[in-house]
Amino acid sequence: MRGNGAHRERGRVRPGFRRDIQAFLRRQRERSHLYLAGTLLMIPAVGLALMVFLGMVRLVADPEVIPQGDLRMQQAVEGMLTPGFTRSMVLITAAGGTVGMTLLTLVLVRLARRRFPREPPPRG
Repeated sequence: MRGNGAHRERGRVRPGFRRDIQAFLRRQRERSHLYLAGTLLMIPAVGLALMVFLGMVRLVADPEVIPQGDLRMQQAVEGMLTPGFTRSMVLITAAGGTVGMTLLTLVLVRLARRRFPREPPPRG
């Protein structure tokens, strides 16, 4: 017998133990429908993900597809280029650099200290 024997009283099964086990099994049966539904919903999702993955593998395997896609993307971006757009992209790039992240960290620390001030240690 496994466990610590808490369900036993001097060699006899504790009253209500059987009822507890039956209630536990009933709850598991009720939940099994949810697990089945989740599993049945996951099967098409995994199938779709597999189809997308295999489609991407097929595209990458074709040596003509990637350069053509790159060229179309480059032409689309070049069509949007203006001096203002270029300046805004440089600012966004700088914001993600060392200086931008340092400033963002300092601002967030300041806001956190204002929101959650430190309490003095208890005297004692």
